[in-house]
Amino acid sequence: MKKINPLFWISLGAAVLMSGCTLMEMVRETYVPLVGSWKLKDSSQGSMTVTFSKNQAYEVDTDGNGTKDIWGQYKVTFNNQITFRDEGGDIGRDCFQEGIYSYKISGGELQYTLIGDQCADRIKALNMTWVRIIAQPRKTTK
Repeated sequence: MKKINPLFWISLGAAVLMSGCTLMEMVRETYVPLVGSWKLKDSSQGSMTVTFSKNQAYEVDTDGNGTKDIWGQYKVTFNNQITFRDEGGDIGRDCFQEGIYSYKISGGELQYTLIGDQCADRIKALNMTWVRIIAQPRKTTK
C-alpha cells in the first residue's frame, strides 16, 4: 500500500482553514460562499439587498428601508448553481416557481447567469452585479 505524503495532508488542512469552512461543511455541502449580505453594485439601479443565511434561507430588502420584503429558501450545489424558491412577501404571480441560476464570485463581485426562471422581477434583479456588504465595526462609548 502506497503511503500518502504528509505534506499533502498539511496542504489540505491549510486549504480548508484558509477557505473559512470546515471539511465537514464541504462534505455535507453546507459551506456556501454566498452567506452574508449583498447589495447592487450600481446604486443608480436601486438600493436592493439580499441576505443569505447558513440555513439556506434568504431575505430581500427591495427598497433599502431595512425591512424584509421577500423571503424564501435557496439551495447551492458545488458546480456553482443556485436554486431560489420564493416563499413569501411582495412577489409576483410568476415567482412561485423555482428559479435556477449559475453564479460566479470574482473580485468581490457576484454575478448570476440565468439557467431557468419564470419570475420576471427575479430575472431582472439577478441580471445585475452585486457586491458584498462588509459589516462596519460598532463604535463603543466610554
